[in-house]
Amino acid sequence: MLRLTTALIGALAPPLAIAWLWFGTWSPMPDVIVTATLHVAFLGLPALVLHFVIAPLRWWTLIGLGALCATLPTAVWSWPLMVPPAPTVEEWAGYGAAVGVMAGYGAIAGLGFWLVWAFWNRIDALLEARVQ
Repeated sequence: MLRLTTALIGALAPPLAIAWLWFGTWSPMPDVIVTATLHVAFLGLPALVLHFVIAPLRWWTLIGLGALCATLPTAVWSWPLMVPPAPTVEEWAGYGAAVGVMAGYGAIAGLGFWLVWAFWNRIDALLEARVQ
């Protein structure tokens, strides 16, 4: 359980670091923490459980899973066709950029999760070897 908790914190750390680098201040951090935690709790954990059932964890699947989990809410809630006039090319480009940025955040978070998960395995193996 500690390994999973640590890996989930590893998934939350990259969005926080990116937000700090982007804004240069800690003021948006409560929003970033809430948004990232909700993405992990409601999309990431169920997807991770499903992933455990289907296949072993690989770095490329976790990056894709992170991108998908970050993209879904943005893609649904900012869908341009919900606004009455027909969307222009610029609106579609803005939509694609927003979805792409969120996919990048999710991919980095998935990579962060995998790095902590893989690193934890190595530390665990080293500790077990020393105990025995």
